Amino acid sequence: MSRAPSADDLYALRVPVEVRLSPDGSSVVYCLKDTAPDKDGYRQSLWLVPADGSGPPRRLTLGRKKDTSPRWSPDGRTLAFLSDRSAVLEAGGASDRPKPAEETEKSKPGGTQVWLLPMDGGEARQSTRLPEDVGGLAWSPDGDRLCVVSAATEAEPKPKRRKPGDPPERDARILDRLQYMLNGEGFIYDKAPNLWIVDVAGGAARRLTSGASRDEDPQWSPDGKRICFVSNRHADADLTWRADLYLIDAEGGDIVRVTGGRGDRYFGLQAWSPDGRWIACVGNRLPVGGGSRDDIWRFRPQPEQEGENLSGESDLGVSAALGSDLAGTPSPHLFWAADGASILFAAPIEGSYELWRVGVEDGRVQRLTEGTHAITR
Repeated sequence: MSRAPSADDLYALRVPVEVRLSPDGSSVVYCLKDTAPDKDGYRQSLWLVPADGSGPPRRLTLGRKKDTSPRWSPDGRTLAFLSDRSAVLEAGGASDRPKPAEETEKSKPGGTQVWLLPMDGGEARQSTRLPEDVGGLAWSPDGDRLCVVSAATEAEPKPKRRKPGDPPERDARILDRLQYMLNGEGFIYDKAPNLWIVDVAGGAARRLTSGASRDEDPQWSPDGKRICFVSNRHADADLTWRADLYLIDAEGGDIVRVTGGRGDRYFGLQAWSPDGRWIACVGNRLPVGGGSRDDIWRFRPQPEQEGENLSGESDLGVSAALGSDLAGTPSPHLFWAADGASILFAAPIEGSYELWRVGVEDGRVQRLTEGTHAITR
């Protein structure tokens, strides 16, 4: 019997996000986002489905809160993901590990950490115990290490959340930065996400970058020797939304800026070519400020490169998108063809989001999918 829709029907919406194909192409892992009305929020769990559609999806994690960012190991035997399940265990009075004697309120791990799930069966195990939440991760090509994004221990303790009836305490925050808060992340004025190298076998973490800048989106070079990341390391970082590509050796050392030039600019969403000779990215030299469009660029992995605008002759707006609270704003992630001759990406046209290809030598942009789709990566 049919009925009129109600507001409560919105709670039944379940949205697949963050889709990842296994290295051998046989399986797809994805996050399933659904509502948690009792928590006034969302839950996310991980699911696995055959890539050829020959079987139904199989649930991998319970997703009591949020299991996100699945990343296959290079050999496909392990799935790394981010989860705040450790915070759930702590809050419930039980934990999967004894607390070290030296672990204090100041030093205990952040709520969201990296977990590793063996794909041949077994429980997921916690890999990182960094002092703050982990916000991103990338496998090294040999599968022995992870590069993760996390802040150092807070310089200033968080004000405790008061319960009704508790006496008031000082909860004022002293702000000396313009960019002090992000939607969905909260206060960031006392946090600077940096890069860390984590040993997969033992879990030991080594801080790779430091400073007050936000270092994000690490991508390993094909030979595993260098890491390219996005950061705004300018003196007036709070006054601009600049972003450049930087390189650092995986063992540490000097940080080199790849994207040269003067003035405002934004480059990100980078991807190494299969032979490691190029880094492709989405970028904009902002000739007329924020009103100019993004294009696909490529740079040599060397200091202060001018770069080549590959899609500049096309009228396609690479990163134009309409965001929503349902599935988030699509991002034009880049994927190199195996022969290195072209780059694949998703971009909008006439209200849909389709798959495209751009030649790295001739700049020819070609549409690969027809019809009406919403391809997000």
